Amino acid sequence: MNNQYENLVVAITDLAKRGYDQKFDISNGKLYSPNSEQLFDAENVSINEYHRFEGDSNMSDMSIVYALNAGRSEKGVLIDAYGTYSNTRLGDFIRQVEMN
Repeated sequence: MNNQYENLVVAITDLAKRGYDQKFDISNGKLYSPNSEQLFDAENVSINEYHRFEGDSNMSDMSIVYALNAGRSEKGVLIDAYGTYSNTRLGDFIRQVEMN
């Protein structure tokens, strides 16, 4: 984990400048790429880095952003809340993905 960013917006902006310009989603237990409209199994995805943010006063501000590679050339981010508000489908998927 690398918490070099002060907040989620700054992280997403910088990651996009570094090529992580897609906003991935989870669909049917797979990573969905809106650019190519492809679905990727966990074994075809890798986590390059992730950053966790904790809200100072609001528990709903707790989030995590994953910088991912999918397939041979797709790069993007996957964003989730963590703790009580986390997406269980996203969590199930990300636990299957290897960290670089």
